[in-house]
Amino acid sequence: MECKILFFKRIQPLPHFLTRGVRVLLRSAILKSTMTKVQLDYNLLRKLDDDDADAIGSVHSYYGIQKVRISPTLDHISVDYDATRMSPSDLDNILVHYGIPIVSSHRGEN
Repeated sequence: MECKILFFKRIQPLPHFLTRGVRVLLRSAILKSTMTKVQLDYNLLRKLDDDDADAIGSVHSYYGIQKVRISPTLDHISVDYDATRMSPSDLDNILVHYGIPIVSSHRGEN
């Protein structure tokens, strides 16, 4: 199987002299460039407090979550994520796992 990368608007095969690890990293970079960015808005069960700051910070470490924005009133968040990596219900579960008090309206969607 041959991996191809776009160079100067032409498709070129990856050079064979590259190590396998470098080829894997390049393939990964190519796939990341084909992500589908989606934004979901969530109301919260309660206003965020200082204890929730760690949860908001930690959710960024989950692969596929790009950005979490908090409203100035602290009762609403917006999450940008890669829809090729997870569904809305997957995102709901991840946020709950990290302890973010969301009210989900996305249950059952895929």
